[in-house]
Amino acid sequence: MTLEYESPIMVAIQGVRGAFHEIAARQALGNDIVTVECLTFRELVEATSSEQADAALMAIENSVAGGILPNYALLRNSELQIVGEVYLRIVQNLIAQPGQTLDDITEVASHPMAIQQCVDFLEQHPHMRVVESEDTALSAKKIAEKGLKGKAAIGSSLAAEIFGLEIIAPEIESNKENYTRFLILTRKNGRIHNTTSDKASICFSAKHEPGALARILNDIAECGVNLTMLHSLPKVGSKWEYVFHADLSYNNYMQYLATVKMLSESVTYFKILGEYQAGSEIF
Repeated sequence: MTLEYESPIMVAIQGVRGAFHEIAARQALGNDIVTVECLTFRELVEATSSEQADAALMAIENSVAGGILPNYALLRNSELQIVGEVYLRIVQNLIAQPGQTLDDITEVASHPMAIQQCVDFLEQHPHMRVVESEDTALSAKKIAEKGLKGKAAIGSSLAAEIFGLEIIAPEIESNKENYTRFLILTRKNGRIHNTTSDKASICFSAKHEPGALARILNDIAECGVNLTMLHSLPKVGSKWEYVFHADLSYNNYMQYLATVKMLSESVTYFKILGEYQAGSEIF
């Protein structure tokens, strides 16, 4: 990743310290970042837009659960831009107060998605009552602050380290190929800049007529650009019309510019959400 910035920078994350968003932020922007905790993705966008943070890490899709569609709309309706991406393997652990064992645990708390990712483990331990919470790391934080015994959280090893807890069952996720893609967001003309790109995220609306989308997709292919992702979201205020979000990858920037020109002339709405270097998987 070719990002230019001066450390330290303030980075908005969804969740509290120890969340997977912080792990992704550290991998992308270094360990000396200052995290700005946001309980919701909307708060994350607002914090970055209002200069409370220099950048943000936003989860956008998961290799098991698919795209986080509300986040596409949040990004489209903001003035933030994508300057990079991170793919992070999600390793879930059962964490609790030091000295606890699996037999001691009667209740497990975590975010609903984390619970779903660990369903096989939880089915093997039916004596553990499962409780949904707002955030993986926040569940760990509450156990640490209240000194709760007999209760555990599902979360990251970083959360266990930060809150002084112990991993009593490591890597309990059912699917070991579970990755989440995070976008690095910043304000235009902000402190972080990317120097090269081979990928872009865009959104557009096609004319509401037969074959309109098919023609656009064919024109993208003829420009020599690879369409790697396509999602449709309802167009608010227009029944049965849609906004399409797409990722484009390219080796030749001029071919990408030709694609942009073609789209801007053939669609009813078009916006570039960011040009950046494609990320690689982090283990």
